[in-house]
Amino acid sequence: MTIHCPACGLPILPTEITPAGDLAYCRLCERTATVDACRAAKPLAQHPASSETPPKGLQLTDNLTGFQVVLSTASWVALILWPFMLVWAGGSLGGIYGPQIKSGEFSWLMSLFGLPFLAGSVILFGVAFMSTFGRVIVESGQDGLLRIRKGGLGLYWTKSAAWMDVVSAEV
Repeated sequence: MTIHCPACGLPILPTEITPAGDLAYCRLCERTATVDACRAAKPLAQHPASSETPPKGLQLTDNLTGFQVVLSTASWVALILWPFMLVWAGGSLGGIYGPQIKSGEFSWLMSLFGLPFLAGSVILFGVAFMSTFGRVIVESGQDGLLRIRKGGLGLYWTKSAAWMDVVSAEV
């Protein structure tokens, strides 16, 4: 007979039960409970589904092959970031590299001076892009992998992990 944690509903291993103290320890939620309470607890599969609506920008989809969680990173800060980025990139890069292109002469000193501004413009563009179109997608499939994709508009950076490597997740 398996016993389950009253808090999270996952099975408790027999090695985590102390018969003398009549206590059982759940390694996942790190709580102790009496063995009687664990025997009366329902497994996770029998817990009722949450009636709470997900937070704004979060979509949860269940299907036969797994699940998909889509989190939007869009924010109103994009209304400030895009104009600032255009002025920053246009002013700094146009002021540093524009005269070189216009005159047709290359200046090592000015080009090296412009590299931090170029890097800052690229980073600022990435932040503005994610604050406008960004999404984080967490999905599982039949292959036993958990995929995390970050990006937007079809341009995603994907990271995969085996389910056995995932310890916990939180929204």
